[in-house]
Amino acid sequence: MLVYVLQPSVPMLVVYDIFNRINTGGTQLERQEIRNCIFIGKSTKLLKKLAESMEFKRAIDFGISSSRMKDREAVLRCLAFEIFDYSKDFNNSMDDFLERAMKKINRMSDDEINDLEEGFFRVMSWTLDFFGNKNFRLPTDHSRGRINIAIMESVSYFFWHSPDSLLDDRMSEITHNYFQILLNDPKYIESVRFSTGATSKVKERFTLAQQILTT
Repeated sequence: MLVYVLQPSVPMLVVYDIFNRINTGGTQLERQEIRNCIFIGKSTKLLKKLAESMEFKRAIDFGISSSRMKDREAVLRCLAFEIFDYSKDFNNSMDDFLERAMKKINRMSDDEINDLEEGFFRVMSWTLDFFGNKNFRLPTDHSRGRINIAIMESVSYFFWHSPDSLLDDRMSEITHNYFQILLNDPKYIESVRFSTGATSKVKERFTLAQQILTT
């Protein structure tokens, strides 16, 4: 039996490289598929549960494929920006950010996991009520557009941190600000379409989403 022994100090980039080399010969794995193997535990169970939930599927109108764990990565990105401070903890690498999130979830208590799950379901329910089948989508001239994960994570963050009373009272204003202002803001559009993993683009889209949706 061939065994690879890796010390805790070995960079994750090396771990990914070894994992990929071991698994050559078949279909090359996507990063979330690799994360699902490396960080198996509470995080992988939670992502599977949330991605397969009807709350999530209805909120995205079944717009993200489960193939190659694309849906689980989308869920993870929303959770990661709730777990960490986007303005301080993100540093030009979405992969590193998501890996740290899975590590942290694996160390959470059951109560913390439940809070994270309930918060996610709450956000999916609210955004669906507000935006319907156009939820998290970047519209085109001819269609409602596809799900945009950068929009999903930044808008979800706003709903996660907004009390129910505010959302109840300001539904029409928030909906107007979302469709008429946020999705027409050139800086926001650029931040969700190009170089979305750059620190400057992450900070810009989250800041703009909070400012515009709150006004």
